[in-house]
Amino acid sequence: LSLDTTEKARLDSSGRLLVGATGDDNGTGALMQVAATAGTAAFSANRYTNTADGPSRLYLFKSRATSIGGQTIVQDGDDLGEVVFQGSDGTDAAQAALIRSEVDGTPGDNDMPGSLSIHTTQDGNATPTEALRVDSSQRLLVGVTASRSVNSAQGSLQIEGTGAEDSDMSIVRNQNNSGGPAICFGKSRNASLGGNTVVQDGDQLGAIVFTGNDGADLTSQGARIDGYVDGTPGTDDMPGQLRFSTTADGAAAATER
Repeated sequence: LSLDTTEKARLDSSGRLLVGATGDDNGTGALMQVAATAGTAAFSANRYTNTADGPSRLYLFKSRATSIGGQTIVQDGDDLGEVVFQGSDGTDAAQAALIRSEVDGTPGDNDMPGSLSIHTTQDGNATPTEALRVDSSQRLLVGVTASRSVNSAQGSLQIEGTGAEDSDMSIVRNQNNSGGPAICFGKSRNASLGGNTVVQDGDQLGAIVFTGNDGADLTSQGARIDGYVDGTPGTDDMPGQLRFSTTADGAAAATER
């Protein structure tokens, strides 16, 4: 297709639609490619409507059928699609990062459990590796691809590594005053998110639990610090106490000291 004697788009013999390009520039074989030297090489989806619903969307679809239009159920672990970010390394296109979605469980009719992972390429490497994942239970996993139980619970945020830099969590506050960073625990007796129902005397407000692997799991406690309501609470009135507990030799649970 040519306008004003200048080529704008090309449909080549391989069935690729090339906009601004004349060949498979990045070697991916993608059926649609957009290239530009001025402005931005981009694909834009615009929707104009006087309603709150129906945003523009990009759909990536996977079926295990071998023919176009076929519906064969996908399986646990199947790659549902990727968004890949590349840069030229002087020779060809190299991947810098990618976002991937996978089936994360056993799918069925109206049941498609999925995960989303972000991969980045570290300096000195040529292939992206997974940096973090949100699994089908909406847990954020950093450093691992599968959730595991610690202190008999699979936390919503899990960090796992082999050294200080990939196992630590840092919280830093930069401000010209006396305040410092904080970890805040909150407890309400309301059963819905965002609800406000007063707690009661003796309620646990939060805990810091130290566990060690006993060769089988990470359930055994070595020590813990717990915060409790210590009296009758009310508006702007929250009496509290701290309990310090350690585990004796031969035991697996901490005892208040």
